[in-house]
Amino acid sequence: MGSSSAWLISKILAAQLSNAKRNLETVRERMREMPPDEVRQVREIIRPVHDKALDAENANLFTRGRLRRAAEKTAVERSALLKQAAPWLEDTRIPVTYGEVNTFSANADKTTMVHVLMPYERRIAELETRLAKAKESEAGNVRRGTEPEHNPVKNRKDFKAAFNVTLNKNLEKANTDPERKTPQTRR
Repeated sequence: MGSSSAWLISKILAAQLSNAKRNLETVRERMREMPPDEVRQVREIIRPVHDKALDAENANLFTRGRLRRAAEKTAVERSALLKQAAPWLEDTRIPVTYGEVNTFSANADKTTMVHVLMPYERRIAELETRLAKAKESEAGNVRRGTEPEHNPVKNRKDFKAAFNVTLNKNLEKANTDPERKTPQTRR
């Protein structure tokens, strides 16, 4: 890899990293304003158990047992539905008491938020790793005595000529590469 290509790759990766961080902040901002669909879906699944647990909690002594059994039945049904709808949740057994349902709901919301943000954070980590490798490569080229080339092309004609020269060099190198099984020709 030439020094100018290492420099260019590091610039491109830095721009991609900046965009990825901006995207993550935008998603977090939107999540503060309105929870994502996944969180709303999990809440809708838990809501009937929450309501029945609250009814059982506030019921009188004679009806509390019946309402608690109804809440248990609903919790079992909704837990199965939650397991299908939200496989990222480790524990999908919805508790029956009102306080435990509230705690479970809050934990499910947090886990779901982490799940929604995970691809963005994974992308940022990947770009940071690639950028670090590109900068090491660029620094390695400078240490060997080859300065990075920063020659901006003045016009379109010069660009095409420089592009064709670089393309031909790369094609020659590819055609003479001993690891290649069949040489490719330019058509």
